[in-house]
Amino acid sequence: MPRFRMPSIMIIVAGLLVLSACGNKQTVDSQQANGQQAAAQQAASKQTAGQLTDERQGANVQPQTMLHQQADPTNHSRPAAQPMNKGGPAPRYLELSVHPQGDHFKQADKVKFLIDVKNVSKETLQIANTPSILVGPALTTTNEHAVIALYDWKGRTLKPGETATASAVWKQTGKPGWYSVEFGPIQLGRTTTGGAGTRFFVSYPADALQLGKVESGAKLKLPTENGELEFVLKNIEMTDRLTTIAFEFHTDLMSPMSFQIAMAPSNDAAHPEPALSVEQNGEKDGVIKGKATFAPVSKDAKSLRFVISDWSVVFKGDHTEIRKGPWTIDVPLK
Repeated sequence: MPRFRMPSIMIIVAGLLVLSACGNKQTVDSQQANGQQAAAQQAASKQTAGQLTDERQGANVQPQTMLHQQADPTNHSRPAAQPMNKGGPAPRYLELSVHPQGDHFKQADKVKFLIDVKNVSKETLQIANTPSILVGPALTTTNEHAVIALYDWKGRTLKPGETATASAVWKQTGKPGWYSVEFGPIQLGRTTTGGAGTRFFVSYPADALQLGKVESGAKLKLPTENGELEFVLKNIEMTDRLTTIAFEFHTDLMSPMSFQIAMAPSNDAAHPEPALSVEQNGEKDGVIKGKATFAPVSKDAKSLRFVISDWSVVFKGDHTEIRKGPWTIDVPLK
């Protein structure tokens, strides 16, 4: 069975591909800490985003809006960021969990999130800031996400093994599709953590989507150190939740290719959306096979355009050049 390697793939606008089961609790991970601090610094215009209810005290809060860098993958949890610890493995402090009650919703449904923060260290911890959860489109070119602040958690002390529990309600304001929810920064003295979260789906109206499978075989030539290789789009499968393409690279290179890919339907060609996920296996008999997933396709789309950009070309193993492209493939649907 082919072994997929996802970390080598870069996705437009979306940063990371983070995947584990919806609602799973994740322990803080140092590789996400800096990204979450950067997200917090991008706070922008305020607007009503939802209402938080602490299940311990029933306190109401006033939400806000901020700009946030979005990370990648489909209906799976994000790992929690963990404070940096120079000179050894990062210590464990908090176990974070935030997930909706359900994995898909209709438009205009209110979405309730269950939120837990557990102290898994051997010392008493105090939350120094006002934590928050970030809610918004899983993939967006504006990176605009609503922020629901957890005001009652500022200054909260957690003894070893103690868990703080709350719930939050988000009033939908956008269109159908994939959404994400995750923790904003949580400050513990000199360290900052956050990030753990998941994705959920807001359903499209009945009969609004194209369903089925389209065979393609369309080809592209992409540059390599020794000339060109061939990219082949094998087929497109459309469901009410995802559009999945199967592709191949015909090459003598051993490793998966590093690139970004987006999809634009003919009725919205000016706004290609990056892939939700990309998977590839290793080279076998001159072929690297892979799959990429995107949002569902509306019924009025007559064709799909796939855009490849930021193509990495490795030269003799000592340096890499990024070719911006774009390279495009158009596939008719009707």
